[in-house]
Amino acid sequence: MGSRIINRGNSWADPAASGIVFSARTAVHRAVPLEVTDGLTIESGQAKVLFRADSELMKAVFSFGNAWLESSGKLTLHDPLAAVSVFYPDICRFERGKVQVETEQESNMGGTAFFPSADGNVEIARGVDRERFYRILSRTLSGTCIMGRFMI
Repeated sequence: MGSRIINRGNSWADPAASGIVFSARTAVHRAVPLEVTDGLTIESGQAKVLFRADSELMKAVFSFGNAWLESSGKLTLHDPLAAVSVFYPDICRFERGKVQVETEQESNMGGTAFFPSADGNVEIARGVDRERFYRILSRTLSGTCIMGRFMI
């Protein structure tokens, strides 16, 4: 099977560290590339509806991130998807394989390539159940809770 380029995301900042992380053998190593999280980009107006500032948590989030939201006019939910996928591992469709990080060629420094492989050490997200993700995120951030569990 051939390789597929995955967006370099954070790998450009420290390619050597990314190379170490992607070559490590761990029980579970999942990565959610920009190709997946870019599908969770919402306009600032949608963000204000989805994330109502009526709780202390959301007031804090908006005080920290509102400048970015206002200047860019949009919000991509990279970290929220990574967090949700920890507690709902089936929210994304993952593919097992190996990731190589470019650490020598200056023009592609930090570039990554994914090689599908059944014995790979990394699972790369290939898709996300968007509707379920937004439902989980909205209910979690609004604090909708039944008997100690967040209602889904």
